[in-house]
Amino acid sequence: MTLDGFLTFLGLAAAVFAIIPPVARLRIRLQLVPQAFLAAAALVLALYFEFFQFLALPCLPAFRIVCDGLVIQPGGAFTPAMAAFLVVLVWMLLACLVAICLPPSQRSIRGMADLVEQLFHQQRYGEAVDFVLPHVRFLERAQNRKLWNQKLKDRFTGERIPDLEEWLSNPERAEKKRRWLAPFRLLSRGIPEGGHAQEHAERILNSLYLSRQFMDYAALQRPSVTAVLLTLDAHQRFDFSNRLLASLASSQGSRLYEEIERNAKYEGVGDNLVVGHNFILRAYFLDASVAETLAAWKPVGDFVLDYIRSDDPAVRAQLHGKSDGFDQRRWRDPIAFAIAYFDLMIRSAFSQDIKDHMWLAYLDHFVDELVGVYDATGPDIDQDDEFPTWNAHLIYECINTLGHWVQFIREAPAGSVHQSFPESLHQGSAGIPANAARCLGTCLYHVLRSDRVGDTFARYMVECVLRDIRYLVQPGDAAARKFLIRSIVTGGGRDNAHDYGDRLAYLLGGIDCILLNDVPDFLDAARVAHPLADFPE
Repeated sequence: MTLDGFLTFLGLAAAVFAIIPPVARLRIRLQLVPQAFLAAAALVLALYFEFFQFLALPCLPAFRIVCDGLVIQPGGAFTPAMAAFLVVLVWMLLACLVAICLPPSQRSIRGMADLVEQLFHQQRYGEAVDFVLPHVRFLERAQNRKLWNQKLKDRFTGERIPDLEEWLSNPERAEKKRRWLAPFRLLSRGIPEGGHAQEHAERILNSLYLSRQFMDYAALQRPSVTAVLLTLDAHQRFDFSNRLLASLASSQGSRLYEEIERNAKYEGVGDNLVVGHNFILRAYFLDASVAETLAAWKPVGDFVLDYIRSDDPAVRAQLHGKSDGFDQRRWRDPIAFAIAYFDLMIRSAFSQDIKDHMWLAYLDHFVDELVGVYDATGPDIDQDDEFPTWNAHLIYECINTLGHWVQFIREAPAGSVHQSFPESLHQGSAGIPANAARCLGTCLYHVLRSDRVGDTFARYMVECVLRDIRYLVQPGDAAARKFLIRSIVTGGGRDNAHDYGDRLAYLLGGIDCILLNDVPDFLDAARVAHPLADFPE
């Protein structure tokens, strides 16, 4: 390589640096020290070989054994220009390896935090994501003090969370352990504390988790990034999840609505309930323990309750209007969307044997609020229709979905919490079928106690729950059938609700006798619970 060629190479390197993506330039800035060291060494060696005839140094006596291989002989086949070319080539390879393979160090986290905050200030969220995303697991460990020096320091100083928990539970044992570790505390003074790495990692994660503008950007344009943030072990993810779900649920037609609609054709229980490109749903439900940890039911459930209670004329008009085209229009309705969302969450938790009912009782609160605003007196509403109003169809969806969850009892593995039913309706349980049965009785109680709901629709809801009882006829269904019957006849555990019993008896008088003949144990239990009511024979 001649001097002109070397200068041309330096010019091309500067031009390449100018046109590479901004994110690549940001990463190079983080690797400035090793890259500068390589560049300085390569530059010195390349200039040395370019001016070899003026700067050539004799071989030192200490290397006389290998001098024949080190000395460039005048007129030889291997020239100084070739050596300069090899230096530049090795420099290029090492620089690429450093740029690709060298992970960020704890010292570089502060620079990363400064760059991320600058990018967020300029609303360059895409570049910020591409810059940070490959290193989020490293930042997660730094914030949680799980880097090697942080863990070692905390172990020797006794400041780990397990040490504190042990001290609270067993002070004597913790004190003995503290005395045993006393000699090592002197050694811990030589271990870097990692406090600055923790502080600046938290700055970066705060930027990602706490910015409302970034949350909207990620949910709309980079949902895969949202999924990564939800699954990190970062304390900020809880608030981020609540704000994300509340925002998506309140925006009709948002990314979450689209994913629920795309996923609607996957029914039943199993391990493949979530479509691969539904990134937000996969983040919560591919491992349903994530939804359990983040309480993924609360933001959506609370929003729906507030939505029903609102005095918005458009909401009231929708609820009191006809339910024509429900299957097509449901995916833009917040309540129908929430029912489908809960259904996917419950099915995912059940199929993965999560020991939690995932607060499925939100559905009986939905029914309570819907019944409270029920109005089928509109001029174009026919009370004898199967679903007189949109509101009626939503109530049916809640009751029908709860009935399906009760039937999961047949799919529950042996020994699962979802296979057990408590002795009393007032006794808590983590099982999904048991809690669904209890909620089903509560929903029917709300419907039958309301004077707003006409007899035709109310009778249809009674028929739905009777079919759920009739389904439980296998020998292994006995406990579930008994529990469901007790829930229905008492309205979810209201033992003295005789007004409810009177209307239940009245509505049963108009139900097909074939269906009633399949549930004689239900009629017997109803007569015992409401002895003054006139139930059909």
